[in-house]
Amino acid sequence: MQNNELLEFARNAGFEAAVLPASKVPADGKFRAFCEENRCGQYNANYSCPPTCGTVEEMAAKIYAGKTALVLRTQWPIDSYEDAKTIKDAKLSHNRAMLRLNETLHGLCVGGSCCCLCSPCRMRAGEDCLYPDLRFSCMSAYCVDVAELCKRCGMDFRWDTKKLSVYSMIVL
Repeated sequence: MQNNELLEFARNAGFEAAVLPASKVPADGKFRAFCEENRCGQYNANYSCPPTCGTVEEMAAKIYAGKTALVLRTQWPIDSYEDAKTIKDAKLSHNRAMLRLNETLHGLCVGGSCCCLCSPCRMRAGEDCLYPDLRFSCMSAYCVDVAELCKRCGMDFRWDTKKLSVYSMIVL
């Protein structure tokens, strides 16, 4: 697909979207700290999350092996960033829409949060992943600087106390 076709395809799926070369996706190891803080509770408890998902260098190499990054955003009204259920539901909806989009694109998904294919992740029970070829890691696990990513692809990025923005990518 050409870039304009990718953008139209993503917009028809409900996303705001932008395209840039995968080589221009800003990755910085300092963003791994967001995973290590374990605010989501998935650190070392989900196959798609650190440290299980791979090193900072391995994760960046997965992105840079691609040619094009389709950057996706959805926005959701929220009353407060303390509303964990609304935020979790928004991220889940965003990631499920990303996965549906990728059924056609067959790229590398970089999610708006951790993998949601199994809940809870089978890693917690010491069981093998049921979907090793479909699971995806989040932007923080890939160490993506989302603010800089948005700047590079011309997408608006700002903090809003009444609106949650969820970002992801499909690398082709």
